[in-house]
Amino acid sequence: DVVITYSINRRAHKIGDVNTFKGDCILHQIGSKNQNGSASRVLQKFFKEHRRVFLGVHNSNKIAKKFYEKNNMKLVGHMTFKTTIPGDVYFHDNLQGIFG
Repeated sequence: DVVITYSINRRAHKIGDVNTFKGDCILHQIGSKNQNGSASRVLQKFFKEHRRVFLGVHNSNKIAKKFYEKNNMKLVGHMTFKTTIPGDVYFHDNLQGIFG
């Protein structure tokens, strides 16, 4: 019921104004057939397998941003889509509970 698409950085690069490093995970999309909590459960399992996870989301997508924040992702920067659409960069580190 849940699909996640992502990539692993082969080299360091920026997402908007945020530096990412080789080995970091970039989440491209998460989609769920149902609104029954399954997306959160799958995302939490995904976080256990990938230490540092980044994603970009349109600034106006309040529903997605609330979902990411509910799943312990932090707003860490800003970006633009197609050079004009404002976006936000979110981050999750599965060690943040230990160190943060």
